[in-house]
Amino acid sequence: MKYKVSSGEPKQLKAFLLSKGVDINLLERYVGNRFHVVFSLCGNIYYLLEVLLEYFTNVCEKPAAKIVLSSLQLSVVQSELHVGGLFGKSVSGPWMKCLYKKTSLSNLDSSKILDNAHKTLLQVVEKPSLLWQEGFSCFDVEECKDDPVTKHLQAVLPTGFELGLVTRTAKAFQAVMERQLVQYLQGGELYNMPPERVILATNAPVDNMVSESVLGYADFLFRRSNVATDAYNAAKIGYATNKTSDWVEKITDSNLYGIIGKSKSILEKSRINSRDVQQEICNRLLEKLQKQKQQKQRALCSAIKQLIQDPDHFSAGIFAHDSQISPDLIETASCIVKSPNSLLGKEFIWKQNNGDTLFCHRVIERKDNGNCVKYMSVFFEVEKDVSEAQDFIFSLHNFVASFMLEEAYFK
Repeated sequence: MKYKVSSGEPKQLKAFLLSKGVDINLLERYVGNRFHVVFSLCGNIYYLLEVLLEYFTNVCEKPAAKIVLSSLQLSVVQSELHVGGLFGKSVSGPWMKCLYKKTSLSNLDSSKILDNAHKTLLQVVEKPSLLWQEGFSCFDVEECKDDPVTKHLQAVLPTGFELGLVTRTAKAFQAVMERQLVQYLQGGELYNMPPERVILATNAPVDNMVSESVLGYADFLFRRSNVATDAYNAAKIGYATNKTSDWVEKITDSNLYGIIGKSKSILEKSRINSRDVQQEICNRLLEKLQKQKQQKQRALCSAIKQLIQDPDHFSAGIFAHDSQISPDLIETASCIVKSPNSLLGKEFIWKQNNGDTLFCHRVIERKDNGNCVKYMSVFFEVEKDVSEAQDFIFSLHNFVASFMLEEAYFK
């Protein structure tokens, strides 16, 4: 299903449910990321399993429907849906409800909630049957007592396979939470954030803010939009309290100056890292651009090498190969291909090193090698002493390719 960007709901979901005579309130509105949607869908499918099995058995005859039917009939799949649905109700759903798009939460509050959930998951690993306990949740959320899906999931007793699956899944959730907590709180205990970090903290972790500033710079390079200014980068990782002002007010003046000094040090280090990463992004983009140009030139050279064997159809062949090349360049190149001797005595500039170096060539002799048309020129670097001119051998197809890519031009 394709999801709306704004709400996370499948497009036209309500219209689809109404057309099938299904109560639109039966399926909860999905709030959260796709990670949660998967677990929530597991529970809904398990709740409607008998209806779906009957539907796919009696109504659908397409091969794809039969594959779905055979999958839903497998006990392993049914167990996975059962366990997945329970995790959706007790872990991923409450997780989204507590933390998703909660801009009012500070960095400290968010990490404390996640830390408590992480500790509760330890209990699930040791005692997986907790998921079948009424009202159980890894997060402190209000229980929905009238949820038919939750009641059905907890009413069906677990098998040994499902209890083992709960243990493995709980450990996987723990690993996800640990990675998230490490982003929030670098070093030390899970909930031991040094004051100098709090000064810089917002709902997004400090390290995430640095990453966002780097992404903003990459976006600037690609879109040429004016977003990655120094002010933009500084604002992303700058001072923002976001509900930490009460905490800051409790600090004595003497301690506060020391903390701010450390914060400035962290901020400066972040700026240095940001500049280093920005330079790395620039270098990679330039390298990628150079590779693309080289690939394009090699492909064009290969095409020209074949096309110059039939000069009358050269223009049409080049246009078919790359319609972006200027018609004027194609016409001039076609004249050279039809009359190779026209290059003799001509002077042209040939760019090298991404255009950083220009060489002036004067063609003095034609030196064919079998079917390959070649020339000898004398060349020297522009703005250098002409007395340093050297001989150079080049092929017709290489020159024509450079000419059409505007890497070479006549004086």
